[in-house]
Amino acid sequence: MKASKPPARDPGRAVSLQRLTLTYVAAEDRMRLAGIAKDGNAITLWLTQRLCNQMVRTLTGCLEKLAEARGALAKDAVLSLQQTAARQNLPALPPVTAGPEAVPALVRGIEVRQSARRFVLAFKFGKEA
Repeated sequence: MKASKPPARDPGRAVSLQRLTLTYVAAEDRMRLAGIAKDGNAITLWLTQRLCNQMVRTLTGCLEKLAEARGALAKDAVLSLQQTAARQNLPALPPVTAGPEAVPALVRGIEVRQSARRFVLAFKFGKEA
């Protein structure tokens, strides 16, 4: 695993994470997102509870709009079924562990963009948030 440049120092460079693991760290009272990019670089992002709650509300709202657009009568049932199907199609992988070479960054904001087949989360750092 290669060390990555801290995102806060390179805000113009978009990094596409291929795998990630989200963990609650009680000592920090924050969520740690450890990710691996296409190039093998490790990254560690720290998210506050407030930011995670906003992200979940936004993503849930987007999923509900998708269900409504498809004419789903029972949104909860459709979302649950889609989540179960997605889990079954994924192979079991070990959690991402970003070692000390992964430079940490505190996420100040998250932009959620939706395309036809996926959601893109753009993490913002420092003054850009």
